[in-house]
Amino acid sequence: GLIKSQKKGLRDLPAQMDQVKKIARERTIDALLITIGGNDANFSELVYKALSKKDASTDKGTLELFRKGLEMLPKRYADLNDDLSTIFWRPKIFITQYPDIVRKSETTYCDREPRDDRLEKIIEAESRWAAETVIKNLNEQIANAATKYRWILVDGIAEPFYNHGYCAVDPWVHTFNSAKKTQGTTGCIKSSLIHCIVSAGSVHPNYAGQELYRKRLREVMQANG
Repeated sequence: GLIKSQKKGLRDLPAQMDQVKKIARERTIDALLITIGGNDANFSELVYKALSKKDASTDKGTLELFRKGLEMLPKRYADLNDDLSTIFWRPKIFITQYPDIVRKSETTYCDREPRDDRLEKIIEAESRWAAETVIKNLNEQIANAATKYRWILVDGIAEPFYNHGYCAVDPWVHTFNSAKKTQGTTGCIKSSLIHCIVSAGSVHPNYAGQELYRKRLREVMQANG
């Protein structure tokens, strides 16, 4: 976790912020780059719902899962800001948007594709819901937190992905198959599919997608001294 410890198997992993403070010690951090909120909004569970439900965009349990996750975000961003305030000589905080990864083009949503990949189970209605409700609301929460706590928003990330979703001709995001080829298997079992989605890098930016993040981070950081 970012501000709380987390269990991974039998291991207790310290909070990432605690590790940041331990590594920096008394040195000044000039810029702290953060991407956070997706897992708090139950990202991996929502992907799993889209794969397993006939239409997750109309499923009451799925909608409630997202609603609860989204409602928790303001409190969690407040907790994060409190933790950031304990860093001596508070650094400039750069927080990034999330990409819109579910489109084939700017106006076309992924619909049962790519073939022979687990993601072909996701229908157009679910992709549209993911873009217009999940990703849009998540990025709005990030922008609100940035304004409230005077973090620097790294925007211009969602829109460039419009023509490079996981089902596009030139995808900037991993499918299940491409993540497996790039990172190998994770030793997960079928009953733990929800964890495989995250650990294998599936439905996360690939090299080209990360390049877009790098470009925007550099531009925004330079613009802010």
